[in-house]
Amino acid sequence: VLACTACRHLPWRRELLEEWAEVAQAQGMRAFVQGNLRWLVGMRSLRRVWPAFTLLAPIAFNVPVGGFVAQIRAILSMDDSLRAELCDIAVPTLVIVGSQDTLTPMGDSHELASLIPNAELAVVSGAAHTFMVERAGTFNRTVLGFLDGARPASESPDVADLDDDLDAATA
Repeated sequence: VLACTACRHLPWRRELLEEWAEVAQAQGMRAFVQGNLRWLVGMRSLRRVWPAFTLLAPIAFNVPVGGFVAQIRAILSMDDSLRAELCDIAVPTLVIVGSQDTLTPMGDSHELASLIPNAELAVVSGAAHTFMVERAGTFNRTVLGFLDGARPASESPDVADLDDDLDAATA
């Protein structure tokens, strides 16, 4: 499952990510989140669920700066030539994107899905880069549905067996 991703560095995104790393290092995560929320959360979602975001904001503020900056550095260090290897992927692949994602827009996901043989593309309507939170139910149903369809029926867990395993673990 590939979510919120791209297979090449575009100059504007590289510049933006470098700026994010600088802001986080110099001013902390609070300044980063406050200055860049529009890149991460769809405006409709932000207006609709603002009270929930005020509860979740402290979590984002407490992300370790070093980990966040390391993530950005890892993204920026990826060589664009690796995209030529996407055609060698031989496993079922779901590419999923929010329709309002401005950081990794739908065009990036379309390109990625077109380069991976038999990849499936799913678009979460009305959601942005944090669609896993904005539309958690839709995201979970989409991923679970894909995973259920990607494995042979003989390997699919039986819900009753999972319930039995849970009961045994909590006994």
